[in-house]
Amino acid sequence: VDFASSGASEVRVSVSRDRESIPVTEKKLKEGLIVCTFTPRLPGIHCVDVSIDGVLLSECPYEVMALAAGAVKATGDALQRAQRGRTAVFEVSLNDSNRGELDVFVTDVATNDERLI
Repeated sequence: VDFASSGASEVRVSVSRDRESIPVTEKKLKEGLIVCTFTPRLPGIHCVDVSIDGVLLSECPYEVMALAAGAVKATGDALQRAQRGRTAVFEVSLNDSNRGELDVFVTDVATNDERLI
């Protein structure tokens, strides 16, 4: 969630499926930018609500489709190791699934810093 230009001081993110709340982990990347993650327990539509300074965004809920575990497969050496300054290659396959969005995060194991690519 990028709220740097909003002037807001607080962001809250909640996720639910069939009205059941799902735990969300928030990590601050820098001032005004947080990454939120959740682990779906079941496939299906999950609703994501984002509130900035207590005000729910008008476009909420965002709908996220979680696929069955066997529907997505990632392969390649870059999933286990990669060298700084060299291209790291891996492949993500959606088996019989619709188009989706893929975000890639890289973590520096020395500093535990995370960056969205």
